[in-house]
Amino acid sequence: MNHTICGRAGKSGPPQFRLGYDRRLTIGLICASSALATLIPPSIIMIIYGLSAEVSIGSLFMAGATPGIMLAVAYAGCVLIRCQLNPSLAPTAREAEEISGETITLGRASYTAVAMSVALVFAVMGAIYLGIASVTEAAAIGVGGAILVALVRNHMNWKILQESLMGTMVTVGTIVWLILGAVSFVGIFNLIGGSQYLRELILGIGLPPLGIILVTMGILMVLGTFLEWIAIAFITVPVFAPVVRRSWGWNPAGPRSGSASSSS
Repeated sequence: MNHTICGRAGKSGPPQFRLGYDRRLTIGLICASSALATLIPPSIIMIIYGLSAEVSIGSLFMAGATPGIMLAVAYAGCVLIRCQLNPSLAPTAREAEEISGETITLGRASYTAVAMSVALVFAVMGAIYLGIASVTEAAAIGVGGAILVALVRNHMNWKILQESLMGTMVTVGTIVWLILGAVSFVGIFNLIGGSQYLRELILGIGLPPLGIILVTMGILMVLGTFLEWIAIAFITVPVFAPVVRRSWGWNPAGPRSGSASSSS
């Protein structure tokens, strides 16, 4: 999530500061709302978790959409209430125009770009939810749709294509190397009996389900101080997922997929 915070801070932070938005409100909102990237699909962490826990990625997406939307509405409501109580925290559109000295109007091209982007998102997520395409196939649909949008808006050029390919290679390369390291670690750890020992240790404590949740969350918090989330997912999910199944009797994908599997 750190790269999400850095990306959002670099793009949305300076414009808000320039227009007179409160620094504490802006920074807090950027940091808090960046957590939505892990809940609202498409989410990379859900794909990593689904592959590690061997559960349906589509079910994970559907399970994360509702709490993600609820959290987004809560953030928006909190900001609106604070700005109503203290209008100086965020200027209105007219005040922002007076501060910047520019009158910004959205033309037909802007509305078209927004509509095409929203349609592309719905096409990718709809293909996954409706079972038309797998996650990999939906990614190909997204790439093709993005190229089509760029061509329609006449923004397709070699520079954009090169930057997109380079960004994809950097992201995929990083994930692949983390996967190789995590899979190697987990494989050796399982060979020496480490996973079985940890599972028996956690289950042998005799804690209730809530206590096991607190233990696992404590371990994740410690690991999060010096490891990337991808490495944490690959290392801990193979250990914690069987504990969830044995102690709680829950499906790791949540009640939605659990009910679906029981009905089938």
